[in-house]
Amino acid sequence: MQSSDGFSFKRMYVDHIHRNASVGNACMAIRRRKEKSSEVMNRQRKAANERERKRMCSINKGFDKLRLRLPTMPYEKKLSKMDTLKQAIEYIQQLSRILEQCNGSNERDGQTVDQQPSTLLISSTNDSHERNTAMLALSWSKISDRYGSTIRDERGVARAQCAKIWTPGI
Repeated sequence: MQSSDGFSFKRMYVDHIHRNASVGNACMAIRRRKEKSSEVMNRQRKAANERERKRMCSINKGFDKLRLRLPTMPYEKKLSKMDTLKQAIEYIQQLSRILEQCNGSNERDGQTVDQQPSTLLISSTNDSHERNTAMLALSWSKISDRYGSTIRDERGVARAQCAKIWTPGI
């Protein structure tokens, strides 16, 4: 930074140290000042690393929660992040198609009520030659009103609110 008469404040500081202290003490004062700035930089770097670790931990927890929501068999290996996102998109699209098919149900008083709950069956086997098949069944009913629709489980408990879905291209 320049003052109005052309001298920099840093130069004035160094001149002041040279006038009021021996040369050895002046060098120590400047070195100590540089060390402090490197200490500050080190603390800032450590703080940034800690923030990044927390961010990644949060992302990984989010993926773990998403994996728990996807219909998979217990023996299947842990899905990668990319596979988790792809399977989530496919699952949402499949559920969306099923809900669209349910839209043709009876309408009463501005509400749509399904006569029977819809059911989604997902099956999987370990091997194509194996006869043991694991099944996963999801059932729900849909009640539409003018603001959206509510998805209820087999006991009638509201589990989700629905709106139009936008999905990016895969």
